[in-house]
Amino acid sequence: MNNIEKLKSMSLEDRIKTIEYDLTSKNDIYIEVQPQILAQLLEVPLDAINGENPADWYKWATWNYVEILSVDQLIKNGYQIIDLIEFLKEKTERYEFLLLQLDKGNDVMIELSSEEKNIIAIAIADSNLNSLDGDSCKQIATYCINSKSSFPLFFQASLNGEYGTMDSLKTPFDYRDGSFLDVEVNLQKYLSNFLNDN
Repeated sequence: MNNIEKLKSMSLEDRIKTIEYDLTSKNDIYIEVQPQILAQLLEVPLDAINGENPADWYKWATWNYVEILSVDQLIKNGYQIIDLIEFLKEKTERYEFLLLQLDKGNDVMIELSSEEKNIIAIAIADSNLNSLDGDSCKQIATYCINSKSSFPLFFQASLNGEYGTMDSLKTPFDYRDGSFLDVEVNLQKYLSNFLNDN
């Protein structure tokens, strides 16, 4: 009997206990079970995020997020330096200095401080996150199985921004091993908007 069949032969409560023990003991007997199969066996409402049952969407904690790109990355992506330094307009003297350097044909990138580059990068990410078109926006959704264990059974779905399309799914094993995307705390790399909290 393979591992999937073993889980199928158990009650839901026993499946949850088995996975909890596998995680905490680090035996990792079930770590190779495909994420979607493991989610289905643990009755995770995947239908809520694949468009089949939107009524269950509230069961997932969901965020919109964008990755914060460096100024160099933004320029590679087609942004013009004249548009980027617009985000420094509040620093009037500095902004006018940078405009003058641009008019002279000097390399403005050399003139930008680390702090100014950071201001620009965060401003662009924030603008993309809050734009109406949402082209640069991605989504993650996290679901926790309620259990009596002190170790939570979290699943995390990566969505591509179009309703009902999941790019990938991570399991409690990924959560334990620290490979979940955490857009709430990692503001050096991501900005996020919280959508729902259930």
